[in-house]
Amino acid sequence: MAEHHPDLALADLATSEEHAAASLLSVTAQWSDPTFTAQFDDGTAWVPVTAALPEAGFFAHGVVRACDLVGDGADAAFASALAVVATRADLLLALVVSADHLARGILTLRYHKHGAWRHVTIDTALPCTAGGGVRFCRAATTRECFPSLLQKGYAKLHGGYAAARGGGDAGECLIDLTGGLLTRRRLQPGAEDETWARLSGARERESLVAVQSSSSGGGAKGR
Repeated sequence: MAEHHPDLALADLATSEEHAAASLLSVTAQWSDPTFTAQFDDGTAWVPVTAALPEAGFFAHGVVRACDLVGDGADAAFASALAVVATRADLLLALVVSADHLARGILTLRYHKHGAWRHVTIDTALPCTAGGGVRFCRAATTRECFPSLLQKGYAKLHGGYAAARGGGDAGECLIDLTGGLLTRRRLQPGAEDETWARLSGARERESLVAVQSSSSGGGAKGR
């Protein structure tokens, strides 16, 4: 369900068709995080979000809603987990601790790790290819950048992008993004009634539900 959130849909967070130039960050003096300066050996470089996604808001048009995400290979697990979380605006917004200084390129996020919520502060530069495309987890639209920034915070927490892929397991990433408990059940042919009953019960409890195939490489689809 789409929800407007004035506390995050401020002028420096939202974008519109009429004011594309007034994008996410308009202040030239941007903070650069000296504690997370990952280097890449494939031509990938850090690019300010204003240059990487010049028309983007944190959420497209200041609206928090389910979205289509893209992940590069092993990043599909995180992208899939985040896509499931994005079906619940309350859970997605809970990951943002502070965007008070976003105009200066400072964002504080949180993730659940080792039984506790951990706060992570990042700058808003994004890893991009030599051609200017945003790498790793990203939104299918160029009008929002929350997926890329949330994965950057997740990567910083783990010490780098390669270490932040949850072993290719979307379930593990879901735990880190929600602090919830994970239950896995294998779908069995001929057990449709039991499966439907479990899904209905999960919906009534407002649980997140994701479906992962054995050949999906960690990816999941959910509601």
